[in-house]
Amino acid sequence: MGRAGRVTGILIGGVWLVMASVGGCIFSLEDTPGTGTTTSGGGEGGAGASTSSVGGGGSGGSGGSGGTGAGGEAGGPPQCPVGEGEPCYTGDPATRSIGICKDGVNVCDPVTGTLICEGEVRPAEGGEVNGNLTDDDCKGPEIEDPPDGAPLVRYLINEAGAGSPATVLHDAMTDPAAVNLQVYYAFDKARFTGGDTPSRGLDWTSKNSQARALAPLQGTKLQGLNNASALTLELVVDPGDGDDRAHLLFVGHTDTNGADRTRLGLVLNDLQHPRLYWNEQVIGRLNENLESVGRTVLHFVVNTELADTDPATKDDNKLRIFRNGMEKEVTRISNDAAPGGPLTLGDATALVLGNALSEPLSIRGTIHYAAIYPRALTPAQVSNHATKLRDLNDEP
Repeated sequence: MGRAGRVTGILIGGVWLVMASVGGCIFSLEDTPGTGTTTSGGGEGGAGASTSSVGGGGSGGSGGSGGTGAGGEAGGPPQCPVGEGEPCYTGDPATRSIGICKDGVNVCDPVTGTLICEGEVRPAEGGEVNGNLTDDDCKGPEIEDPPDGAPLVRYLINEAGAGSPATVLHDAMTDPAAVNLQVYYAFDKARFTGGDTPSRGLDWTSKNSQARALAPLQGTKLQGLNNASALTLELVVDPGDGDDRAHLLFVGHTDTNGADRTRLGLVLNDLQHPRLYWNEQVIGRLNENLESVGRTVLHFVVNTELADTDPATKDDNKLRIFRNGMEKEVTRISNDAAPGGPLTLGDATALVLGNALSEPLSIRGTIHYAAIYPRALTPAQVSNHATKLRDLNDEP
């Protein structure tokens, strides 16, 4: 049998206070609107009051309103791609590091999240400006290279004007990969020149110094000179004065006794007569003093495959020498000999301009331009090149 109970109601301040008594226990129920807990689906309604013997029970409370979803987190700043702080160049790759053209540095744009190449210099919009001693179009000398190919390396030596401390001579032939020369000034024994001269160049101020421009051969395209049966050295120089064995160009190594071994070299004697070394052997010389001639274009052209049936003349065309496009007589003295076979690099480790590799055998003069062709240029090609190089080797 169930327990008996009773309900009484009292009106206080407009609110019914309902008292329920069940089995001696008293409960209080206010007759107010129900308050539900807010959830994403709406709260439950409040319970209605029990029936009163005095007044009607209160109606159940209405459900709470649904909760509002939280908004997504704000996005962070744009993220730049990999490469920030690295060298960059947006111009034609063939003009990179030639003439006025130089690399910039990748900088992140905080608004767009993209990389901007800041500080780069591309070819001048107006093209070449003749006479300003600057390669404005970054094309280098507009020389018509022979149909069978361009040189292995070509150094315009126009990286800086007078007094500027450029540290690299850039190879203008970038395919295959360029072989750039590192400049060692040896306590200011070399400097860039170009202010009041017809072209820029690297000037050695003291003979027999340690100043040089150098690149290792290992792993470079210059190793293709090994076993070459023909090649051409093309230089624009103002030799000045120097002692015997002053090197304009050197390819070779240093032996265990500290002596430089010249596998291929263009070397001056004390009278400034240039002579060509081939496999450590002098194969001919130009019997002209270059000390006072000023800037001059030299071509030494070797082709060991040429031979004449006449024993007296069979070696005459294996070496041909040109100055300013004009062919000159090849002279040989004492132990000089015509080239007997292809060039072999042997233990050669470096290409050097203006000096030997280790010994202090620098020129006292200026090198304005240098190139090595892995083939023999024809007299017509030599003449064409010399005409343009004599004009301006930085911007012909």
